[in-house]
Amino acid sequence: MRAGIDRFVAAHPVVFAVVTIVVQHVVLFAAAGLLPPLSPGGFPDLGATLVNAVAAAAAFVFVAVAGWWRQVALPWRSPDRRWWVVA
Repeated sequence: MRAGIDRFVAAHPVVFAVVTIVVQHVVLFAAAGLLPPLSPGGFPDLGATLVNAVAAAAAFVFVAVAGWWRQVALPWRSPDRRWWVVA
């Protein structure tokens, strides 16, 4: 699967970018249409947050299927001193 995706991306980078954006928007609007309207009093933006979380999860699933963890800078590293600055 990964070799096929890599070959397609290398041969047609612009087509891949357009298809990726279109699929991401389809997932985003499908999640918005399928999830019930959620806006409890304490968190009025819960619905929008869940829709965006579903779209982000779909992107992570694609990265995992394609095996691109290192290419998109998502590999988990062990903590070092630079993590203390973030904390």
